[in-house]
Amino acid sequence: MLFRFRQFDSKLRRAIALGTLCLSGGLSLLLFVRPSGQIAKDVAHGFAGMLIGISLGVNLFGLGLARRCGGKQAN
Repeated sequence: MLFRFRQFDSKLRRAIALGTLCLSGGLSLLLFVRPSGQIAKDVAHGFAGMLIGISLGVNLFGLGLARRCGGKQAN
């Protein structure tokens, strides 16, 4: 795995945490929010899709940053 024995800088750790938070928020929104009207359903699905998209973008940015910067091997 890419993150196995590495220590990353704080910027990369924050990016990965933000991506994970957006992913869990988007999936939780789809699971727990049950709007009644059609417009409310569309807004909820749109917002969840936006959170999942942000998660994908931030996580891919973090992976690219990890490959570019390397990281130190943990002892």
